[in-house]
Amino acid sequence: MIPEKLYYDFRDILKAPRIALSGKKIWIFLIGNLIGFTSYWILTYISFALSKYNLSYILNRYGLYPCLFGHDASLVSWFVYYIGIIFWIFSLFFASTAISRITLRQLKGDHLFSIYNAWQFSFKYWKSIIFTPLTILFIIIIFIIIAIFFALISSTVFLGTIIYSALFPLYFFGSIFTIYTFFVLINSFIYTPSIIASYEEDIIGSIFQSYSISWSQPWRIIAYNTLLLFLILISIELYSWFCINGYNFINFIFSHNLLMGEKLINISSFSISVVFPNFLIEYLLELRSTFINPINNYYFKLPNLFDNLILIFKPISRIETFSSILLSTFLFLLGLSIISYAFSIFSTAQTISFIIFKMLTDDDDILKRNDDILKEKETYFDINKNNIQTKKTKK
Repeated sequence: MIPEKLYYDFRDILKAPRIALSGKKIWIFLIGNLIGFTSYWILTYISFALSKYNLSYILNRYGLYPCLFGHDASLVSWFVYYIGIIFWIFSLFFASTAISRITLRQLKGDHLFSIYNAWQFSFKYWKSIIFTPLTILFIIIIFIIIAIFFALISSTVFLGTIIYSALFPLYFFGSIFTIYTFFVLINSFIYTPSIIASYEEDIIGSIFQSYSISWSQPWRIIAYNTLLLFLILISIELYSWFCINGYNFINFIFSHNLLMGEKLINISSFSISVVFPNFLIEYLLELRSTFINPINNYYFKLPNLFDNLILIFKPISRIETFSSILLSTFLFLLGLSIISYAFSIFSTAQTISFIIFKMLTDDDDILKRNDDILKEKETYFDINKNNIQTKKTKK
């Protein structure tokens, strides 16, 4: 096994798009996104039903992308809706942990670490994945409750001002710690999968590592994630360009078939309207222009090799409807793969970042550290086996 050469600085972050461009990693996030999205989709329509909305109208309006925001709904509906969002987030957390584990093994030179082993590792540490950010959030809530309690005490008529003045240093340091913990909470969402994958930490250990890197490496966290944002934007631009031109190339070949041309336009038009409705395309273009073209409305776009298919909406037959639904499934997975690649880059880069942080802060080379631990375990078991064999021989 030949390990990846690391410089332990920002140059290693530049490797993230290349290392993340792996069918294994994209597939893991594709599964995580698919499970999370399906749960969100079902629970969102359940939330609409609980508020007695006409589901046929909502389905025709939103299709694959329902959203409860902007609607009047009951508390139960909002609760069900947020459960769907939270479930999707934690699905991404599990997928991110699996990818971080694969990345760690890959950096060590083990390119045969399987998807099954990655998921198995992720589910083994499910408590740390879920409860690390929730525990940090609970700490913030506890401090806020304590602050409210002391505020009520300070509102008393006679001793309120004296208590406030006497305990002001305590209030000040408590507020500073609460603000700092809020930033730790953000970092826990970013680095918890990498911490668990690299150190195999429990809940307390993951919380400690979150506080540790937030205190010791704040400027590197900001700088590395700023650099990572640009890397993700550029990588997604290139990846989506290949996907779009691959799809257009297929349409270019089949649309010139006299027997297939009209049918292709029919099923493609219907499929694209289902997977990529107008409101979604407008939103994506606006989001793209916000991030990629922020200066003087400069519009940058890679030229397409093949023209986009002209969409013509007309009634289609039953067999064409079935074919369109089948094509919609593949188009949806293709679009989801673009998002999954972005998440793959993010998780890979955060794993590399955490390895850099521990090397610079604690002089702890995680790649070698895990090998040493493995060797110590193997040596321990070998010694025990030899002792057992020796005792049996004496008997």
